[in-house]
Amino acid sequence: MSDGDPRALRVERAADGDLVIRGHDRSGWIEQRIGRRDYEYRYTVKAKHVPRVCERLGVAADGLLPAVRALLAPHGDQASALWRAWLQAHDVAWVFSVA
Repeated sequence: MSDGDPRALRVERAADGDLVIRGHDRSGWIEQRIGRRDYEYRYTVKAKHVPRVCERLGVAADGLLPAVRALLAPHGDQASALWRAWLQAHDVAWVFSVA
């Protein structure tokens, strides 16, 4: 998903090695639900848990970002929920935060 979408996710590695999925929802639905138009959130997998994500995806570290993008891309609006479910199903520790 791209940043131009009302709902978008970006996959990146932080300087400290954490895997970060940044998302935003700028849809009318979110405004009706929480009273503001822009909702930003982040899933963070700490660097020490990233090897488990690689193992579960069957990729080396250099293939991590493309593999996560490929996992999420086909799911559009549901990509965030899919990522949460994937992390839980594969017993990967993660932190969710809202900006």
